[in-house]
Amino acid sequence: HASGKAVHVLSLAPQGQVANSGVIGLCESYRTLTQTRGQDFLGVLRGWALGSVFAPWLFARVSPRNIRAAREIILRNGIDEVWLDFPSTLAFAPHLRELTIDYFVHDVVAQNIERRKLLGILSPLVQKIERKLLAFIRQCFVLSQKDKDLLQEMGFRGEVIIQQPSRIRVGEVSNALPVSQILGEFAGHKNLVFFGDMRRPENHWSIFHFLLFSYPKIRRCRNDVQFWVIGLLPRMTLQLLGRLIPGVRIV
Repeated sequence: HASGKAVHVLSLAPQGQVANSGVIGLCESYRTLTQTRGQDFLGVLRGWALGSVFAPWLFARVSPRNIRAAREIILRNGIDEVWLDFPSTLAFAPHLRELTIDYFVHDVVAQNIERRKLLGILSPLVQKIERKLLAFIRQCFVLSQKDKDLLQEMGFRGEVIIQQPSRIRVGEVSNALPVSQILGEFAGHKNLVFFGDMRRPENHWSIFHFLLFSYPKIRRCRNDVQFWVIGLLPRMTLQLLGRLIPGVRIV
């Protein structure tokens, strides 16, 4: 946009996410399609020949509906450059191979899978699929030197550019508790705080374990301790456990 290019956005967002009006104002056009579990499934089904069954994380957004929507925008506006954002869109690349495609690598999926105990065995296969999809990409933008090294080790031949985050703006969450109110309730207590996206299973289960086995020991030593779990969409099971244990605040 800053270099004078007209930008057209296709946003494939879960229900509940709200577009940033400031971003929309910068775009020539901005279309949002609601991404459901059903669309995720259709995306994986559509990409079975490319190995989506073993690497669904790379195919979740690439359903037939979304492919049609992307092609319509490209044809209607004479687009010659495509930017893919997030791993779940990488499998668009083979469908748009006639265009110049750049990719913002928020995560190297094969390495992410390698770190998981049960899924780690799939990492070499996921890497092979990820490498095939990356062959359609001209250049990649990454957040760190580590990811640049990983892409080059995978055999990516295009340019890899480290793009440090800049002008970060915090998103807005509806029905959220204001930070000022939380800080006001810190007074008179010792406070422990965990901040993170509570939709992520590693966050949920680690806090669940901590509440059951570690936090009660702390409370026995210091009964003025409050434990705050602050983050998006805590699961109902965690909220119920928090109500049963004194001093726990799930926000």
